[in-house]
Amino acid sequence: MLTPAFRIQELTVLDPGTAYQFEFIWICRGEATLTVDFQQHVLSSNDVGSIRPGQWRWLAGTDSARGYYLSVSPGFFPTLKKEMDQFYVSRLTGERTGEIIQLMKKEYDRNGLTRMDVITGFLRIFLLYLSKDRDNEGRPRKWDGATERVLQYLEMVKSNFLEKKKVSDYARELSLTPAHLNYLVKKVSGFSAKYHIHQCIISEAKRLILTQDPGIKELAYSLGFCDCAHFSRYFKQVCGMKFSSFRQYYLKS
Repeated sequence: MLTPAFRIQELTVLDPGTAYQFEFIWICRGEATLTVDFQQHVLSSNDVGSIRPGQWRWLAGTDSARGYYLSVSPGFFPTLKKEMDQFYVSRLTGERTGEIIQLMKKEYDRNGLTRMDVITGFLRIFLLYLSKDRDNEGRPRKWDGATERVLQYLEMVKSNFLEKKKVSDYARELSLTPAHLNYLVKKVSGFSAKYHIHQCIISEAKRLILTQDPGIKELAYSLGFCDCAHFSRYFKQVCGMKFSSFRQYYLKS
């Protein structure tokens, strides 16, 4: 049986053995013990253990822990080797990284035709947040100015996408031109600056549809769109299906 190039699932026990892919263990609640190359590491809330191929590992004590397990083949994401030279544990700060993992899980479960393209983008952002405060040997990491700007931009978008939908709005606050901001964001994350705004808007739209089931006019206004027809076209373009089709497909049960 072939091993998937990318896999994400809820946390379970990992039997003792050698890792054949890059692996990530994220504990969002509780505590578990991860042994890597015969050294034990206790992972608690917001800890991520990162394992490279060839390392012996064993995850135990997950009965009371909640989190996710990710495995990524070197071929699926070639730059991982540069990011992870050895095992290390990172402590995540803020809720953004957890949201990225959950978005990856939802996209993975959706099994759409373009899911791996979307997952690759989320994985880039996840690694960016994961290694923000530490280098591969666990020492404080100093980012260059470009990466710091991109991280700042992503946080700003997360907090302000309902009111600010133009790249120029954020570029102005960061004292950059829109073109330069877009260049930096695409270089670091692999996606344009506008893409991240779109994804925040559509993610919120999907959340509202699944939790509140609003009509398209109500949804458009709640997301800051004055023109319902414009929002309808926007939703189809970014989501890949019409509002009515998405609603019918996910709420049919």
